[in-house]
Amino acid sequence: MERQMERMMEFFNFSHNLLSNHLTETKNAIKQMKAAATGFSVALPKQNQCLGPFSMAKNITYGTVTINKGNNYDTSTGVYTAPVAGVYSLAVTIYSNFTGQTPTKACANLSVNGNTVAQLKEKSNGDHQDSSSVVITKKLQAGDKVSVIQPPGCAFCGANHNFNTFTGFLLYLKN
Repeated sequence: MERQMERMMEFFNFSHNLLSNHLTETKNAIKQMKAAATGFSVALPKQNQCLGPFSMAKNITYGTVTINKGNNYDTSTGVYTAPVAGVYSLAVTIYSNFTGQTPTKACANLSVNGNTVAQLKEKSNGDHQDSSSVVITKKLQAGDKVSVIQPPGCAFCGANHNFNTFTGFLLYLKN
C-alpha cells in the first residue's frame, strides 16, 4: 500500500510539474502575442519645406504620426525599436519637388542598428519632382533600432501631402 502511495505521489508531482511548465509556456506565448501587436506609420509634416542638404548625415524625425501601435516609434528621435524578435515589413518613401537651378539628390538610407539595409536615391534632372520607395522584409531581434538616415548632400521636401513616409510592422514572430 505504501509503495502504491509513493508511485501515486510521483505521478502527481510529475503531472503537476508538466502542467506547470505548460502553463508558463502558454503565459509566455500570450505575452509575446500581445507584445507583437506593433506597427507604425509616420510622415513628414504637410509643408512646402525641404530638409537639407546637410554636410553630415542626419536622422529623420517624422512629425505626423498616423499609427504607433505599441508606442515603439519615438517621435523625438525618429527611431523605431522592435519589441520582439520576428520578421518585419519596413517601407520608406521620399519625395522632392526642388525648383532651384542646381540638380539636387533626393536620397535616404534605411538603417538597422546604424547599418544601412536599403538605399533610396533619385537625382533631379530638370523635372524637379522625384521620388523613390523601398519595401523590405527583415528579421529583427528584440531591441533592434530602425531609422531613416539622410546622407550628406541629400535633400527632400515635405510638400502639402504625405509623400515622405516611414512605415513598419511585424509580419510574424521568430520561432
